[in-house]
Amino acid sequence: MKYTTHRYIHKLLAGTLLEEERLELINWFDNLSAEESQAFFEELGQYMDRLDDEQVARLEDVLQHLREQSISTVAASKSRSLPFWKAAAIITLLLVGSVVLLNYLKKREAVSSESAKTLVWKTLTNPARTRTKLRLPDSSWVWLNAGSKLVYPERFDDSVRLVKLVGEAFFEIQEDNQRPFYVQSSRLVTQVLGTAFNMKVFEHEPLVVTVQSGKVKVTGEKEERVLAPNQQVEYLEGMGLSAVKAVDASVSASWRNGVLNLNNKTLWQATREMERWYGVTIRIDKEKLKNCVIAGEHTNTGLYNVLNSLAFVLKLRYTTNGNEIVITDGKCP
Repeated sequence: MKYTTHRYIHKLLAGTLLEEERLELINWFDNLSAEESQAFFEELGQYMDRLDDEQVARLEDVLQHLREQSISTVAASKSRSLPFWKAAAIITLLLVGSVVLLNYLKKREAVSSESAKTLVWKTLTNPARTRTKLRLPDSSWVWLNAGSKLVYPERFDDSVRLVKLVGEAFFEIQEDNQRPFYVQSSRLVTQVLGTAFNMKVFEHEPLVVTVQSGKVKVTGEKEERVLAPNQQVEYLEGMGLSAVKAVDASVSASWRNGVLNLNNKTLWQATREMERWYGVTIRIDKEKLKNCVIAGEHTNTGLYNVLNSLAFVLKLRYTTNGNEIVITDGKCP
């Protein structure tokens, strides 16, 4: 009967338990001794360690449902063939099961809370003109771009590796099948095992994930994408994740080598990059200029060399006042 009972428990969790099987399961509960019932629910408690949150919730709902049915049975026991003491025994056993479940949930919550308490979080913030290379507690590497922030724990816990990113970073993640690596941003969660990828998460700009090696899963509010090497996905507010597209991944991470890549960017996007790169503020007075598409790569180049290059192509006119630059006029090519 033990094998059958375990099969019924599986069906109960899946929501496919038939009525006659439910009655047989209750009858089996009814004939257990106190020691046998305790052993069974202890085994069930160990089994629950392998359940996901949805299955645990389903088990809790089913126990509650069976308990309510049994209470109704007790109320009607005087007018039915089922003796009162048997119905009461059913309730007792189901209550024991609920206690096991409750203890399991409390234990899991306590472990989670204790883990959260013991984690010491650090924050690395890069101002403009600053790029940093950082080694994480699991020996993974992160390159953090200018104007970016990374929040990471002093050590990772035993089940998951999580960091939080605002800005742009390139990751080289050590493979660990037991502890998936997650990068959390305000809009997406990116999951990796062992891989190298670039992630760009700046406010008011498209969120971009580009994979150089390995695989990455990007999860949005309603959808997800799995990226292979030299693939990229973007997230736009209100539009969700784009289709996966093929790219040269080395271009996205070229900033690590001092390359300011402005290819296929609008002038507005380019000026945002330049603000972080050079620590200045750039304002475009004419709205029509913001969508001009430009091209160009600049390696370890000064601010005014980049500005003059753009001015030549777009016929730009600009003024400077300390760290503020105002683009007053120009023309899209």
